[in-house]
Amino acid sequence: MMRAHLTPARAFLGLRHVLHNDQMLMALLAAVVGAATGLAVVGFRQLIQVFHARLFGAVDERIYDTVAALPWWQVLTVPTLGGLVVGILVHRF
Repeated sequence: MMRAHLTPARAFLGLRHVLHNDQMLMALLAAVVGAATGLAVVGFRQLIQVFHARLFGAVDERIYDTVAALPWWQVLTVPTLGGLVVGILVHRF
């Protein structure tokens, strides 16, 4: 007996068949996408705090006092390297 593979299209059609209402399906999909986006934003903010803690030694978003106490070369190097990484990623992808 051959088993059919679940694809996103089949899942969408199956969900549409169960709900019998396109508006309800769109509301459900909007809720799922919104929840996933919210989780991604929270994760991104946490990742920013990790980088602040590792590179500057500060966990607060207002890092002026911490950065002001760092040597001048570190104040210039960290954002420059960050810009270089972002530039490479934007160019490549």
